[in-house]
Amino acid sequence: MEALRYSILAPSAATFFMIFGCIDAMKKQIEVRYACLDDNGKKLFDHPYSPWEKVDPKYQKQADDAHRAFKTYENVKEWTFLTLPLMWMFALFGGTIPYVTDITVEVTVLVSSVVYMAANHMYTVGYMESAEKRLTGFLLRTNVAKFWMVASAVSLLTAALERFCVIGGE
Repeated sequence: MEALRYSILAPSAATFFMIFGCIDAMKKQIEVRYACLDDNGKKLFDHPYSPWEKVDPKYQKQADDAHRAFKTYENVKEWTFLTLPLMWMFALFGGTIPYVTDITVEVTVLVSSVVYMAANHMYTVGYMESAEKRLTGFLLRTNVAKFWMVASAVSLLTAALERFCVIGGE
């Protein structure tokens, strides 16, 4: 059990970092939505949030801010759902790539997941201000996702070629 525990330490920590990014976006979205109050201090939006609800035009800016925050959180969740398996595939099979050691894979997984988490934070904070300010975080996160996509594909290919005795082995 100890060998398994240590072999999945890096991707488990990376999973924590990635999920933390979702929680960060969720908390920021909740703060913005619950800050939307009318002149009497009543919340503009019921729970669960329904972005299609009409609001008095004098509260439209608040409604737009809440909707942008909602879209931010949804985007972060969607990207995490798509990229988490890629990170795990690279973490599990990356060591099959010639000249790539397991420790190199582990460090790469940890560093790239921290960059991913930071990029999500940049994206979230930027998008809360304006749609244009989300791009730096979005592009950085996209580049990490592209890296994981390529790294996982190469890792899986190398692992399959090894498994079916096309490369390496006896």
